[in-house]
Amino acid sequence: LWVLMAELATDLGAVRQFCRYRRRHDPTGYEPPTRLAPHTESHFTPYVFSTDEIRRLVAAPGQHSGRNFWPGMLRMLIVVTYCTGLRLGEAVRLQCADLDMRQQTLWIRTSKGRSRTVPFQADLAREFEHYLAARVEVLRTAGRECSALFVGRNGRAIRLASASLVICRLLRRLGLKPARGRSG
Repeated sequence: LWVLMAELATDLGAVRQFCRYRRRHDPTGYEPPTRLAPHTESHFTPYVFSTDEIRRLVAAPGQHSGRNFWPGMLRMLIVVTYCTGLRLGEAVRLQCADLDMRQQTLWIRTSKGRSRTVPFQADLAREFEHYLAARVEVLRTAGRECSALFVGRNGRAIRLASASLVICRLLRRLGLKPARGRSG
């Protein structure tokens, strides 16, 4: 029920904003009251990884033997999301052109309604250098060209659903996520 109320509050919030905009030109215009769909509290509790868990998570892709996700790419994907705070979908959608090694920035194309530049440190730049060299070899072996930053063994861009599933399985294998459900 709280999920439905939260969705209704979000939708009504957008309607309320539009009505406020309209009232600038017509002060007699209607604005729905907040009490029709009050905002509810989020029941989401974030999980904060310990330093040891982060070390294990970064090391774990070295033993990954999936069909399309190669260890170096999976490790880099995890390191990029950890070091930059990018959402997994933002990282998966990155193109090589979005990576500026000279400025040490990533260009995040429209996500949640806006684009932004995300800076990163020199140690992540060194990680990118190693990854990019390995990526060239993967593309050569696959006989493909691809503009996506994160590519699978097949030389094609990885997909968000696949990345999410692989990382979820990795977290479960490490005991950092329960065997079932979305928690953890």
